Amino acid sequence: MSARVCIGGQWGDEAKGNLLAHLAHDADYIVRYDSGPGTRTVDRDDVSFRLRVLPTGVLQPQTTSVISDGAFIEPELLRQELERLSASNLEPTSDSLVIDPGVQIVMPYHKAVAIASGSVPRVGGREVVPDGVTVAMEYRSSGVGLRVSDLFNLERLKEKVRAQVFRANSVLAAFGKNVVSGKDIEAMLKRLERFASLLKPFVRPSAHLLQEALRSNKNVLCEGSGGAFIDRDIHEGSEINNFAHRAGVAGLIPGIGCTGVQSIVMVAKSYLTRMGKGPFPSEIQGPEVDVIRRVGVESSTRHSVDRRVGWLDLVMLRRAALLHGATELAITKLDVLAQLGDAAICVDYRSGEQRVTGASFDMVELDDVSPETQRVSGLSEIQDAHLKSSRAQWPKGLETFIATVENHVGLPVTLIGFGRKIYPVV
Repeated sequence: MSARVCIGGQWGDEAKGNLLAHLAHDADYIVRYDSGPGTRTVDRDDVSFRLRVLPTGVLQPQTTSVISDGAFIEPELLRQELERLSASNLEPTSDSLVIDPGVQIVMPYHKAVAIASGSVPRVGGREVVPDGVTVAMEYRSSGVGLRVSDLFNLERLKEKVRAQVFRANSVLAAFGKNVVSGKDIEAMLKRLERFASLLKPFVRPSAHLLQEALRSNKNVLCEGSGGAFIDRDIHEGSEINNFAHRAGVAGLIPGIGCTGVQSIVMVAKSYLTRMGKGPFPSEIQGPEVDVIRRVGVESSTRHSVDRRVGWLDLVMLRRAALLHGATELAITKLDVLAQLGDAAICVDYRSGEQRVTGASFDMVELDDVSPETQRVSGLSEIQDAHLKSSRAQWPKGLETFIATVENHVGLPVTLIGFGRKIYPVV
């Protein structure tokens, strides 16, 4: 069997957590790859778990969760998540959690360098403390990255930490900030030794494991982070980071490779939100925004800032489908539009008299476009019972909404999120 990738098609925040948890029910392995601390909120037995490091598969006892080579982890965040799972009687075992030795470690001085050098993003007018991943990526590219495998070789660990601190201190001193002292280094090394003891049961190479899983016709789910339009190669802005938030990156997972991915589920909310500044052609103002924010709980789970809100943008989704090579589409949070009763969908952009298509637009130029929208009514009739039944029994508003999305994006909608529940389209 081949791997399946699930990844966002908007600016992130597509409510992927519960969707991933739904897909994990049928997965033998779920892999978190090429990402730093994101946030996926997963509801399990009326308890919400916010996972920033661990794959969502840790909440499924039958699933083996893998953090693969290429990912970045922050020790304190991982420790907190493991403690939360233990307190909820979901403590992972060495069989249910695998952390590849090649996973990179994010240290406190990575954050300090990001802050000192002025690379602090602003969201909703507020400065947001960076997670340090971008600096850790730069160190990796320079050959001084700190890997999980280094934790189990004390001399190499000391050498790597001191090399990174030397580099960090040169930046901190240049900006007049406090440098990392020798005493600080010793304290960090002791914490890393304790972290090594915590991780040791879970650390083993993942490439052969995943390769054998595919050869044995196991179901492998690759958990993508972020969304297409927070990829630095696609867009520029305060919320962008250095990761390639595209499904094709899953082809770089050791043990899966380019030929291992069979299907790509692109996730989008039934409306659109974004953090930070920048173009947002379908953005709306007025009382509808208040309803969407209230029902959809549209504030950042990391930054506690209200997200900007707009109508579902199918021009963006057409572009995202091309970027990801998506094979199917999942639409989440339809319950939010059901509260509105009717909604609009952005189906095209116009720049003067010229139509701007999803295949050609430049994100930098979107300040100059205006959206063309279609209204869809009758959404207040949508109930859970409709989504449990066949599509032929859907109310007209729901069918019109989904058919419009499918026709403009060119992908079948195979999954729908309504509240916390996910329904396959029958």
